[in-house]
Amino acid sequence: MAQADGAILYSIYFFVAVLLILICGNVGLLLFARAASREVDLVVRTALGASRARIVAQSRTSENNDSSHDSRTPSSAGALEA
Repeated sequence: MAQADGAILYSIYFFVAVLLILICGNVGLLLFARAASREVDLVVRTALGASRARIVAQSRTSENNDSSHDSRTPSSAGALEA
């Protein structure tokens, strides 16, 4: 009986490890897609003469706005539901 329990435990560990690998891969691809979509914006700003510091400041500002907007919607919906 103990060997059967060990086999079940190892299969669960394997499943969790595969699931974590898939999740990390998906998050990495999403971050890469976001960076690739902003590449055109960076090229245009550089061509117009924006300094490196200005581009970094604007990219940090836009990332903060995106993430705060993404987090506000679910949290406000959860607060209304409660």
